[in-house]
Amino acid sequence: MQLARWQVYRFVLGDQYWDVLSGWDLAKGCGRLSTPVVAFDPSTATARTHSGRLYVLDAEPGYDDDARYVFEARYGAAVPEGFRLLDAADEYWQLIAGQAHTRLPRQGSRALNVVVGKAEEVFGGADSAALWLMANHPLLGATPAMLLGSKAGRRLLYAELTRIELADSAAPAAGPLPTDIC
Repeated sequence: MQLARWQVYRFVLGDQYWDVLSGWDLAKGCGRLSTPVVAFDPSTATARTHSGRLYVLDAEPGYDDDARYVFEARYGAAVPEGFRLLDAADEYWQLIAGQAHTRLPRQGSRALNVVVGKAEEVFGGADSAALWLMANHPLLGATPAMLLGSKAGRRLLYAELTRIELADSAAPAAGPLPTDIC
């Protein structure tokens, strides 16, 4: 599905969050609301949701009355108790516009900052870490940045960063390989 005048609503509960897309469905000519986003590819502006649907974000984010109506019909006009509702459209737009290197995804959570800090350490700086966090990685099944919103995702990322760090430190010194290795 292709969404115009799209928004990204982020539901935050403690140190976890999930994003839903809202916008004008260009094919059906109506407001649309997605299930939670599970993966996002900024190079194609395509989000995969929990239901398995693919949403292509068309042009810049915007506001659509019909899409807001669908959002409020699903979630109500007030934020559910215990949640915070944030607008994450600018974050997605920065990724799409290729500005990932200007801002790493830090939401203030200590656990999130630990993972982002580990990525900066492993890759030698914020720019390289941002490129890794925003790139699609088939081994992880998503872009690393999309896994930052859950405790399980952060643990998986920290383990992967540790594996990369250990693999780099165990790499043999430059030169010919020993001939007796099987």
